[in-house]
Formats: sequence, structure tokens, C-alpha cells
Amino acid sequence: MELSERARRRVEELVEDGSFPTPEAVVEAALEQLDLREVSSEEIMAAAARGRADFAAGRFRSSEAVAATMRARMAERFPDSRE
Repeated sequence: MELSERARRRVEELVEDGSFPTPEAVVEAALEQLDLREVSSEEIMAAAARGRADFAAGRFRSSEAVAATMRARMAERFPDSRE
């Protein structure tokens, strides 16, 4: 595989600074990110429809309830921290 000078330098930097063990690992991570972005519009529309159905059926929590749960969990995990 041939890379542009810019891409080659970037891959080398990522390996040299320890972010990735090999150039191959850099390419694999980049490909994984590209795969994540390949969500079809049908998948997005289906997810939105599920969300609307959940909301209509009352399967949701208010933002206040979610925030309270998060505060409680943080207090359990980090009892010495202050809000």
C-alpha cells in the first residue's frame, strides 16, 4: 500500500508516540472508524421510529431523573468528591 507523505508521517508519529503498536494497527483503527460512519439512512430512520414508539408508550425517563441517578452513582463511586 502506498501512502502520501503526509499520511506516512502521521502513521509513523502514531506508532512512535505509542498510540499504536504497528502501522497496521493504525490502518485497522482508521478502517473501524470508517465502518462506524457507514450507518444507512434506513437504520437511522428505524432507530428514530423506535425512539418515538418508546416515547409514545411511556418508556422514557426525564432528564432530571437521569441526572439524579448519575449523581447518586457518582457519589457511590467517588464518596470523597464534591459536586
